Order: sequence, then C-alpha cells, then structure tokens
Amino acid sequence: MIHVLLTQYDLLEGTGTVIAEGSGNLSGDTLIYREKAEPFYFHEVNFTDRKITLERKAEIRSVTELVPMGKGTSTVHSPFGKMELTTVLNGWSRQEDTWMVEYKVLSGDETVLHQRLVWELKGAAE
Repeated sequence: MIHVLLTQYDLLEGTGTVIAEGSGNLSGDTLIYREKAEPFYFHEVNFTDRKITLERKAEIRSVTELVPMGKGTSTVHSPFGKMELTTVLNGWSRQEDTWMVEYKVLSGDETVLHQRLVWELKGAAE
C-alpha cells in the first residue's frame, strides 16, 4: 500500500486539480487507486517504455493509450455509446516516486484536451 497524490493540469485552461489523494496499490508497472471526489471510481495506470495505459473504471469508462513517438487512442464508453479519439504523447517520465505524462486528445485536427498528469507516490521505494 502506498500514498498517491494525482494532480491534473489542464494546459488549455491553465488550471490544476487534485484528482486523487489517498492509498493505492503499486505492483511493478501498474498503479491502482480511487478518485478523491468519487471513491467508488477506480483508476488503473500501466506505465511501460512502450505504452502508457490510463483506465478509468466508472459509470463512464475510458481507456487512454499513449504511445511514445506515435499516436494512440482514447476510447470512452458511456450509456450513449462509444467514442474513439486520437492521442499524442508530448512528454513522460517515470521515477521511483513521481510519474508524469503530458498528452493531447484530438478530434480530427482539433485539440480537445491538453493535459499533464503528475502522480506523487509515497512509500513506493519501501
């Protein structure tokens, strides 16, 4: 069990929001934790050199695949159907106590989301 603090930075709006703060599980390349505002909603992050997958398990489920030096996908499943968008990974780093990704989500050529996610992990080295 580790402590997770996830901050989301909206680079289009210039804002930052704490999405998760609490306990989580870290096993190898996979981190699982709950949202701060909706504790029944889970996030799972798989962070490898070849692909980073962000999955949100909630009423509206999303799976975002980020590929270094290439394009990925963001798939949103809702009661209204499935939507698939393109992702572009702008930056990433993985250290023992901090993970970071910066990426854009595109609809055609239009950027609909540009964000940086920073996970601060306490107890990961223990």
